[in-house]
Amino acid sequence: MVIAAVIGSGVSSPAATTKRRRGTRPTSTSTISAAAAATTMVNRVTTSGVSIAASMALTSPVMSAGGSLPVAYTCDGASRTPPLQWTPGPKGTVSYAVVMHHVAGPGDTHWYWVLYNIASTVTQLDDGVPPSAAVGTNSVNRRTEYTPPCSKGPGAKEYIFTVYALSKAPALSDPTAVTRQVLLDAMEGSVLTSSTLSVTYSRR
Repeated sequence: MVIAAVIGSGVSSPAATTKRRRGTRPTSTSTISAAAAATTMVNRVTTSGVSIAASMALTSPVMSAGGSLPVAYTCDGASRTPPLQWTPGPKGTVSYAVVMHHVAGPGDTHWYWVLYNIASTVTQLDDGVPPSAAVGTNSVNRRTEYTPPCSKGPGAKEYIFTVYALSKAPALSDPTAVTRQVLLDAMEGSVLTSSTLSVTYSRR
């Protein structure tokens, strides 16, 4: 069956355990599980309204998905740039871009780190080390640098890191004006895949 071919070894064919009645499809637990597994094998992300298959994994040695952003990378600490690492992008990747942002509310997005023109041979950003990349602006002081989260509102805030694998370098004529949205617009049609890492932070 098609599902068995997608899942590969380790998942038995539902045809072996389910009798098919004429004009019907098997509805056994094994069939449903196989279909669900086939669906979850391909994680899908959306960039500018276009759904694309995600084949990279973005991680960090100092934080995990759904975990906390360590204080060292915030304004309550040393304000260092956080370390990130990702699995290589698909064939055709010529460069990467990295963005860190926070959605404060509807239509209110803050961004803290915008990087692009990261070589395709680079798959990590080191702790506190200036990256070999072009740096866009942040929404806090509008400078072309990393600015640490420093929210004054109560409660935990979510911060999202995203790495994009690109089929071509974004055309950006003025590096001093590269906001998150400007970069996203420039990457339109050239994002091969992307991956995100979401963490939270609460002010002291």
